[in-house]
Amino acid sequence: MNQIQARDGNTMFKRVSKAAARKLYESGAPVVLCPVKLFPFGGFRPSFLVQRNKAEEESRAKYGLDVPGFNDVVQDFEWYNCNLNETGKYAAFYVAV
Repeated sequence: MNQIQARDGNTMFKRVSKAAARKLYESGAPVVLCPVKLFPFGGFRPSFLVQRNKAEEESRAKYGLDVPGFNDVVQDFEWYNCNLNETGKYAAFYVAV
């Protein structure tokens, strides 16, 4: 994994592994997803911020709806955004430093 740091406005982000991103997501911290070959806060803004919402999960579970987990979110992101050789075939994960 490449050690990459990126800045979005005044916030600095660093690239982390998928396991570290999963732990942070489960604890409620925001995680940025980006196709691996693209710069996360570049011109076309290919990045996507995800954060666990416990209130929404409880509401969905109350009505018997499926509650998407970290793997579901990543799989959906990769399906729609990481399907070209130019972008890469998987997601890279960034968290605020």
